Amino acid sequence: SEMAAMGEGAAAFDAGGYIPNNTYEVPNSQRSSIQEFAKKIKNSPSFSGWSGAALAGVIANAKAESAFDKLAAGDSVRFYEKAYKNGKVSEARMKKVRKRNINNKCSWGYWQLNICPDDGSGKQLADSKGIDTTTPEGKKQWVKLMSSDEEQFSWVSKKIAKILSQGKTGTDPYQAAYDITVEFERPVNKEQKGKERGAVAAGIYKEFKSLLDNPPDSTNSEPYVFGVDNTDDEPYVFGGDTDQGPLE
Repeated sequence: SEMAAMGEGAAAFDAGGYIPNNTYEVPNSQRSSIQEFAKKIKNSPSFSGWSGAALAGVIANAKAESAFDKLAAGDSVRFYEKAYKNGKVSEARMKKVRKRNINNKCSWGYWQLNICPDDGSGKQLADSKGIDTTTPEGKKQWVKLMSSDEEQFSWVSKKIAKILSQGKTGTDPYQAAYDITVEFERPVNKEQKGKERGAVAAGIYKEFKSLLDNPPDSTNSEPYVFGVDNTDDEPYVFGGDTDQGPLE
């Protein structure tokens, strides 16, 4: 079967499963992590002027891709090696994966930016910063870059703004999340994942509408250490091969 185009990472943290009737209610166990990430996004100058609905789409994709872990790493070299043996990845691409990966992973950050393929958004970001992840020094520089929320926000906000069908001031959180999944993240089964994340975005917007629609806080909020607490949900699967991102 034809493989999808190389996306930005594999939705390694997607809980998966069909969401009936496009409805999603935020589980109590995830309220605090979603709220704190929403505050970070809302207070970021990079997302200034974005509608609450568009931000909900951004947040839903970060939730699915990384569970709000800024240093989340996915798309393992092992996955590429397996695909290479099955003829799904070219020799040239495999060589780049082996050289550019960091700690045997290709996709990094809140939105799983991929540093291994030439067309990966992570590779483009690294190039824009003069970072060469084939070198030990470059690998350290990349991890340091990913440690900055604002560096990630600045890059992703520019990239996502270009692909939103309603733009960054759109009024439909479902559409925003769907566009980001299908056009930017591009996981396996991207249309189905887009519908699921669209439903999540609509639920997030409904739950946190006042936070997302109103002007950002003028006071600096306390720093927050993220943990994944999803006792109400299926456990997140990280680093497995079953839902790894598309290839070529």
